Amino acid sequence: MTKMNKISNLPKKENYVGWFYALLLIILFFVSWFAFNRIVDWFDSHQIIKNRIVSMQFKWPISIEKREPQIIERAIEPYPEELIDTPIKKYIAEKFGPYDAKIALSIVASESNFNAEAWNINSNGTIDIGIWQINSVHFSKESCSIRDALDPIRATDCAYRIFKESGWQPWTVFNNGAYLAKLE
Repeated sequence: MTKMNKISNLPKKENYVGWFYALLLIILFFVSWFAFNRIVDWFDSHQIIKNRIVSMQFKWPISIEKREPQIIERAIEPYPEELIDTPIKKYIAEKFGPYDAKIALSIVASESNFNAEAWNINSNGTIDIGIWQINSVHFSKESCSIRDALDPIRATDCAYRIFKESGWQPWTVFNNGAYLAKLE
């Protein structure tokens, strides 16, 4: 009997194996859960795209594309006083400020060469008038009448309002880059 009691007091080997497998299963579950989340995160920021190995493309020998206006870096220094030799140039430089004065003066020089009586009839039936060549589509705006467009000071005020609404895009010489030749 004493031999039997000694054997029954020993811990059973099967209990340790069961706990070991349970612990191993729990660790395996957390590692696979972490790996799965990493894979999901990777696919959120990446995609797999099937590419053609060989591709043939026929093109015309020339193509026509819309030209984007050139972006000009703004100068921080004020417009040089020696280049502002008339009262209207001084008013334009003060109105548009040191960052936009050069572009404003070069647009006026390109559009009308500072001729207050300049006018142009466009192919779409609209009319451009004054030093800024303000288009007749703007005549319905406050302080942008035909009379205002013919007065250089009031035309500058109108042009400044148009500039604040739409930037330089309403002026053709800006869009086609012609003003760059007059940029001082």
